[in-house]
Amino acid sequence: MSLCACGQQVAAGDSFCAGCGRPLLAAPAAPPAVAVPAGFQWKWALLTIPIVVVVTLVLMVAAGVLMVAMGAQPDDKPRQALMGVMIILLSMLLGGVLAGWLSPGRTIYEPGVGIAAALTGLNLATGTTDGLLVGWILPFLIGAAGAWIGERLPKKSTTAR
Repeated sequence: MSLCACGQQVAAGDSFCAGCGRPLLAAPAAPPAVAVPAGFQWKWALLTIPIVVVVTLVLMVAAGVLMVAMGAQPDDKPRQALMGVMIILLSMLLGGVLAGWLSPGRTIYEPGVGIAAALTGLNLATGTTDGLLVGWILPFLIGAAGAWIGERLPKKSTTAR
């Protein structure tokens, strides 16, 4: 029960006030809920792979420009190797952050699984199975940590994606 502007009590389903005859305003409808898939989403595990590849390429170009600007010599192999490892680790983290930020709902494990599966497949395809366990665990943890960070970044809107 509610009150009309004239003070008359009206029932929830009434269209007009029984006292004064004024039309009653209907309650505004609730906005539709956005459906967010539950459970593990392979889509985001697979989409993380090209995200990481693009981030890696961008970081490689930036590192190359930086090394040239710093006057690095072409035969400085230790510095190049260290820079390569840093680029790969950072690209896994940033790829996880982007996937976590772009995906609707909670997507933490998917980027880790995508990165780890891609690296494991690459290792198996090239025949390098040394350190396969570490080569799966570390990328998974880095990708999941990045996604955890990405999930906590502010998102513009859940309906726009």
